[in-house]
Amino acid sequence: MGMTMAMGLGSFAVAQDSQTPKLQLEEVVVTSRKRSESVQDVPIAVTAIVAELENPSVRNLRDLEGLAPNVQIRHSMGRTAGHAISIRGIGYSNDEKSFDPAVGVVIDGVSMTSSSGTLLDNFDIEKVEIMRGPQGTLFGKNTIAGVINVTRTDPTGELGGKLSATVGNFGRTDIKAVINTPIIEDVLAAKLYVASLKDDGYIKNVTLDKDVAAQDYLNYGVKLKWTPTDTLTARLTLEKMDDNSDNGAYRNLTGLGGNRSIALQDGYSGGWEPYNPGAIIALTGNPRYAQNSSNPEINGEGCLAANDPARDDDETSAAKENLGEMETDAITLQVDWELNDGSSLTYIYGYRDTEELAIWPYSGSACDFITVDNYNENDQESHEIRWAKTTDSYSVVLGLYQMENSYSQDWFTYDFWELIRPETALVSLYAATPEQVERLGSDFGQNIYQSQDTTGRAVFGQLDYWLTDKLELTVGARYTQDDKDFFARDYCLKADADRDLQNWDNCVNTAALTGEGSGRTFNGDISESKTTGRLGFGYQMEEDILIYGSVSTGFHSGGFYGKNQALSAFAVTYAPEEITSYEIGAKLELMDRRLRLNVAAFNSTVEDLQAVTTIPNPNDGTSISAPFNVGEVEYQGFELEAVGIVTDEIRLSAAVGFLDASYNNFDADISGRTGGVPIDNSYLEPKQAPEWTLGLAANYSTDFAGGLIAANAMYSWTDDFYTEESNDPVSLVESYGKINLDLGYERDNYRITAFVNNLTDESNWVSRSSGTLITYGQQSKGRTFGVELAVSF
Repeated sequence: MGMTMAMGLGSFAVAQDSQTPKLQLEEVVVTSRKRSESVQDVPIAVTAIVAELENPSVRNLRDLEGLAPNVQIRHSMGRTAGHAISIRGIGYSNDEKSFDPAVGVVIDGVSMTSSSGTLLDNFDIEKVEIMRGPQGTLFGKNTIAGVINVTRTDPTGELGGKLSATVGNFGRTDIKAVINTPIIEDVLAAKLYVASLKDDGYIKNVTLDKDVAAQDYLNYGVKLKWTPTDTLTARLTLEKMDDNSDNGAYRNLTGLGGNRSIALQDGYSGGWEPYNPGAIIALTGNPRYAQNSSNPEINGEGCLAANDPARDDDETSAAKENLGEMETDAITLQVDWELNDGSSLTYIYGYRDTEELAIWPYSGSACDFITVDNYNENDQESHEIRWAKTTDSYSVVLGLYQMENSYSQDWFTYDFWELIRPETALVSLYAATPEQVERLGSDFGQNIYQSQDTTGRAVFGQLDYWLTDKLELTVGARYTQDDKDFFARDYCLKADADRDLQNWDNCVNTAALTGEGSGRTFNGDISESKTTGRLGFGYQMEEDILIYGSVSTGFHSGGFYGKNQALSAFAVTYAPEEITSYEIGAKLELMDRRLRLNVAAFNSTVEDLQAVTTIPNPNDGTSISAPFNVGEVEYQGFELEAVGIVTDEIRLSAAVGFLDASYNNFDADISGRTGGVPIDNSYLEPKQAPEWTLGLAANYSTDFAGGLIAANAMYSWTDDFYTEESNDPVSLVESYGKINLDLGYERDNYRITAFVNNLTDESNWVSRSSGTLITYGQQSKGRTFGVELAVSF
């Protein structure tokens, strides 16, 4: 069949069974409460996405943005296949793995502990459920903003499969295949799958004369389904992901439109920095940092954006590529056992081992100025066991959860230190000897290493009790305990030729540079626990009208910040943030179930907000920029989702979200310009919180020439929002809209579909950063188009 738009309310496919009128929306079944039920009977805001996943314009989960109100799914700049997701303004855009995500991504029952590698390709996904608001009473991993729950298909037990090939502009070539086969009839079945997604990149690097921001993704695996009895089912998935896609393509914005940079902008020493004028000049003793010279090594022709040869939105002049490599091995096991008393036991085991390398040429310019090679490993292992029972009067879920997560990261920063005059900075500031300066040579860098072991444990449960035939009461609770052990090694200066990571024997004697020896390390641990819960009701006014309301609380743990560079800064931790969320809503099916309308209003308050700010380091008097608890923010708004059948051939849908986000108090030094002295910032707008989001879809399908022809159109629009707490103009993402179209023809087991995404070729910023040293950003992809041929057998 051609693609149909669910828009959170289910498939547009018209029910065809003999007992249901033809013009009637079919029931959409979700498992958001750990049991199968109609989405219209679930008293929470949940969006179910099913049919869109087969469309070639939906390449991965990021392409689902616009299908659910008040939900943003964006690429995380600097991480291969990483995401920056926000739900109702609360989200996660930091690529640092020591910082817990606020939005949970759950794949086949396993919660992900990192944003890397979670933007799955859309092939062979059965459904995606997006639940908004705290969800801790039913899921093992704690989240405060919501959950994106991804379920992939089971083996069918029959011999068959599907293949698809897609070609498009930017050199896009996608090959996907799923093969199902029985092994033991009605007992053991297998599914083999593979997906290869490639393109040449959509940004032209005018310095390297090549296309960059390319994709090169491979995912393959096997899933087994074992049903030895009618009451026992086990599912085992073994898979591997190799992602060699570029982690973006930074563009130089330094000096453009007043954007600041301490290294490359003329007049910095007496210019924009009012609190500490000339600090960088005093630090380095290098007069080149205060001039706009013609020296291409530092600024001049290639470094200031005003002189940058990259002129168009789809160009960059970066001297290096944003290369990325990520390899993930994953195991998932789920065992379901139906007990004699009508209850059930479920056990879910998850394991993921990820190794990742990211290269970040931060300046985005033709001169080599600050490049970071970041290598990290992230291992997670989790166990979840649930007992559930549903009767005519109640449904109950009780669960235990344990997660072990270990990550480590090595940073090597270069193309910067050699610009410092060794005879001034290294000798006068770090007391380096002439021998040490000579050993470093002209090309050297800084190596930093951190690691963290996290253990998370939880007890959770929820009771849904029918007080009457129409009134349902929900009570849920959760106890969470998070333990974190953090380790960091002091920075090490190495000659470029000796950059071997984790080899501290190559360090220049940091005893002379720091006064405390090359073996300096930091060890810290933190343990936090919290009880949270949910109280709600659902009232079935009529058969097709549900009214509901709830109050829920959530907990986002604190900890250490792995992006710090000074050893003493790691001792300064941030505390948990907590959320209280109120929601009321209604779910209606009208016009003999030809129209489905869901509405919700919410108010959420986050206390002890975690935000990246600057504070004085109590250990040595310097400043630290990291997440700290700075105040309170309030999010309130409403959501509307509608889907309707106009005729046998035409279906329409809409998803509208409104969000009013504001700080109740926000006292901090968010820009690092007040020397860590807190000032009132409550007038600013919370980041990643667009006021309006809109999605509209129209679908047409009809019989044609012995087959089915289907045409689909979708328009999505997102309001302005900032990507940084400071509301720096550089971080403003202006409002943008996109039109996606596709036209397909299906006959027998074959389907061909032509598609175009972003018809008007609108470009916006994936992200922009106004860092202290440089200003850079990355543009989104423009118009894409192509053709997909699919066959099933």
